[in-house]
Amino acid sequence: MSLKIHIRKDGGAYPVITCDHCFGLIDDVRNANALWLETTDEGRERERLYETVHVHKRCDRLFEAANPAEADQFWMSHELEHDVCMMLANAGYNPRAAEARAKLRMP
Repeated sequence: MSLKIHIRKDGGAYPVITCDHCFGLIDDVRNANALWLETTDEGRERERLYETVHVHKRCDRLFEAANPAEADQFWMSHELEHDVCMMLANAGYNPRAAEARAKLRMP
């Protein structure tokens, strides 16, 4: 995942997501995708983990063209908004508790 920590002039440390193609800040999850390469011969009968990359939607096809899949692979994607929600749920995220803690840290 393209997670970075942005240290602002106020000294605060803020996590951000950057595009793996243009390296720009992704500031709207609705305009970005999470991509991963799946392998065709593995089937879906067993669990496995894949590395993900994150790109602006405008960079999606450009990234795939610059990083072509092998003969037995293909690119899959989720909208980043969906991906972030699933990731947080899988990590046991409690939105109300996290929002209360985040408000203590936000400028």
